[in-house]
Parts: sequence; C-alpha cells; structure tokens
Amino acid sequence: MNQMIERLLNEGSPAIAYRVKKEIKQEKLTPEEEQNYLDLIYAEPKVQMVSAWQNPDGYFGTRLHTAPSRSKVWTHEGCVRYLLEMGLTKEHEEVKKALAVMTCPGWGKECENSRAAQVIKYEMIRASLFAQAGYQNDEMISKWVDDALNG
Repeated sequence: MNQMIERLLNEGSPAIAYRVKKEIKQEKLTPEEEQNYLDLIYAEPKVQMVSAWQNPDGYFGTRLHTAPSRSKVWTHEGCVRYLLEMGLTKEHEEVKKALAVMTCPGWGKECENSRAAQVIKYEMIRASLFAQAGYQNDEMISKWVDDALNG
C-alpha cells in the first residue's frame, strides 16, 4: 500500500497528490501547502476548460442533469461534481457561484417535466451537490431530501 501511495504522490496529478495527502494519509497541510496544491489544480487545463463554461449567473451550461445532444459542455451537476472531485472547495469562486445559483427561486425548472424529476426530483441532485461541497449538516439539505423523498 505504501508503494502505491508514494507512486500516486510522485506521479499523480496535483489533484491526486492533494487528495491522497488529505484523505488517505490524513496529513494536516500548512495553509501554504494547501494553497499551492489548489493553485496547481486550478491551473490544470481541464479545470480551466470547465470553469470557462460557467455563465455569469453561476450556472454551468444550460442543463442540470442531462446535457443537450452533441453538447461539448457538461451539465451543471457534472461541472460542479468535477470541480469538487478535483479538490476545489466551496470557497472557490466557481463552486461558490454554482451553489448559490441553485438556491435562486425557479432554479432547476428545466427538470420539472423530465422523467428523472418524476422519480428523484431535482432537490435530491441539489442536496447531493451541497452535501459533497461540505454543507451536509445544513437544514436546507434536509428539507431538499425530504421534498425529494416525499414527492
């Protein structure tokens, strides 16, 4: 196991090294180390590409859950999850704006008539994104989960 961890640290991307140190080795990084990793992650071409898809209002692309046919832009859900998986946090401007737009009245209306919305409602997707960002204990998350489960 230690050989694999060392290999990931030495050969992996900044996101992999960052997450291995924090989540597997459970190292306490200094603020400078943390910022250095986040700067390296943010500078990665794919992170920059995804960030460029964000609209001024904070929404990524035009759809929450299913991208239009032949779209080269991911869904809002996909972009937020990608940035979080890469190690960016709810404090990063793109993530902060993406989460904030999901609390606006009328958000997610494009999902209302979809088959997925009839089954899980968009509240569950929204709740899971906020939980992944670190808001799992927030009261609004519980309300969204209740709304989704109770129809």
